[in-house]
Amino acid sequence: EEEEDEDQRSRNDQDIKLSIKRSDTGHQHVNHHHFLFSAPSSFSPDQDSDTNLDLVAQSSFSGVETAAASAAVRRRLARILRAADSTMQRRLAQLSTELARTDTELLCERAHSQHLAQERQEVADRERSLSRQVDVAVMVIAALKEQLNASENELERREREVLTIQKFLEAAARQETSGKVRIQHFIENLLGRIALAEKLVEYYQVNSSQPRCNHYKQQSDNGAHRITKSRSAGGQLFSSGLHDNRAQSSSQFGPSFSKAGLDREWERRERLAQSSRLFCRPEHRDDIWNHQRRRSTGYEA
Repeated sequence: EEEEDEDQRSRNDQDIKLSIKRSDTGHQHVNHHHFLFSAPSSFSPDQDSDTNLDLVAQSSFSGVETAAASAAVRRRLARILRAADSTMQRRLAQLSTELARTDTELLCERAHSQHLAQERQEVADRERSLSRQVDVAVMVIAALKEQLNASENELERREREVLTIQKFLEAAARQETSGKVRIQHFIENLLGRIALAEKLVEYYQVNSSQPRCNHYKQQSDNGAHRITKSRSAGGQLFSSGLHDNRAQSSSQFGPSFSKAGLDREWERRERLAQSSRLFCRPEHRDDIWNHQRRRSTGYEA
């Protein structure tokens, strides 16, 4: 469009120049004829009148031609001016539109630039905030790692303590079991000795002869001494004393035992077994122990 406008403008300029040249040429032609026919003054009156008529006709013809040429030039000039004005108006409108569009684009670019600057500032602020959060998170993670290590160390220490306590409890349970077995054996031995002493007392009550009573009293004293010694020694001499007493009682009292003696022996063993079973129960252990201790104390006295 700009090239077409330039071509139109150049053609209009050329047309204006041609019109001006034609008008100048017409004026020069009229003046030339005027001077050509008015210069000589030596003609006659008839010649002068004819000449004047010719000059008037030529001048009138030249004036009409000049007026027509001038009108044509004016019309062409007006048309050229209107075309130039329309072209200028169209060009101005186009330039105004382009300027408005450029202003709009410039405003859009400026708004976009401001938006980008704002987003850049927000991103920078967010980056600083995230950096601070990351630093705090790193510190918290380090503290949690320290707490975790401390907790692991404490857990290992507690596990070692639990293992130590478990081993101690196992050892205590083994010692308790062995102690219960030894106490049970000791009580069984003690009950056996008490039963043997009861037999001796019964035998003393049956036999009323003084020499045999003295003899058995000495044996009873020896047996009581052995019981006291065995009790003080913790039941270590039970086997030997018990076998000796049983041998003595079987050798010395064997002929005197009858069916009643065998029944009493059987009842004694039943009481011994029942006492052993009851002693293993915590609710009967103290009563049996106190009862047997009172009986033992009475026999010793």
